Amino acid sequence: MKKPGEAPVRYRVRVPAGDVSSEESISLGRSATCRHQITVVVVVVVVVVVIVVVEVVVIVVAAVVVIVVVIVVAAVVVIVNYYYYCF
Repeated sequence: MKKPGEAPVRYRVRVPAGDVSSEESISLGRSATCRHQITVVVVVVVVVVVIVVVEVVVIVVAAVVVIVVVIVVAAVVVIVNYYYYCF
C-alpha cells in the first residue's frame, strides 16, 4: 500500500548502483526506447520499399514478357501467311 505523498508503484524508477541520478536513468531509458522505435520504423520502411520494388520489377518483367510474346505471335502469323499465300 502506498504512503501519502509517495508515487504509485508503476511510476517508480530503479536507479542502478553508482553515480547515475534518477533523472539520468529515466532519460537513458527513454533514449533506449526511442532508439528501439527508430529501429522498428527503419526496418518497416525498408521492408515496404523492398516489397514495392519487387512488385514493380515483377510487373515490368510481366509486361516485357507479354510484349515479347505478342511480337513473336505476330511474327509467326506474318510468316505463316506469307508462305501460305505466296507459295
